[in-house]
Amino acid sequence: MRLAFGIEGKNLKLSGARLIVDAPAASSVNGKILGLWTTASAMNGGHFRLRYIFNADGSYSFKSERNITSQRWWTIEESGSYSVTGNTLTITPQTSKVTFRNLNGVVQETRANALEKVTYKWTTHFFEGIGETNLVLQPPTATSRDGILGSNGLFPNAYLYTQGDKLEWRF
Repeated sequence: MRLAFGIEGKNLKLSGARLIVDAPAASSVNGKILGLWTTASAMNGGHFRLRYIFNADGSYSFKSERNITSQRWWTIEESGSYSVTGNTLTITPQTSKVTFRNLNGVVQETRANALEKVTYKWTTHFFEGIGETNLVLQPPTATSRDGILGSNGLFPNAYLYTQGDKLEWRF
């Protein structure tokens, strides 16, 4: 499981028909980002869910699910290494694949995804209004991995990820 998905087998459990990832909460230790961070949104009839897992050994895994039309979903599964220097986080993918599925989950196409090395400015920020600490990632430009840049007043042109995995994954 770790090689294929970047997830330790001991962190998986079944809940009915769903597979749940039970990973440790994220933290920032000695300048390194550790744990699991997620974000999700629904807009214009579409949906997306994204998850990073940053491991203590400098490896990471990334997963996204996006519903681009009412009839098609696409997922990205990626893994590689990351490094933190001060307030910069560099993500260097080693493998990345994209899979297109119909609404029933039947794979329509799988192909290699472009490897996109990105250096973000990063910080964590506690949002009192929602009672959550977010990982704030600010790239030089929008990335294909993370999608459209957010427009939070405190962090314009940034991606915001919350601690833990509160998402329900479709695939």
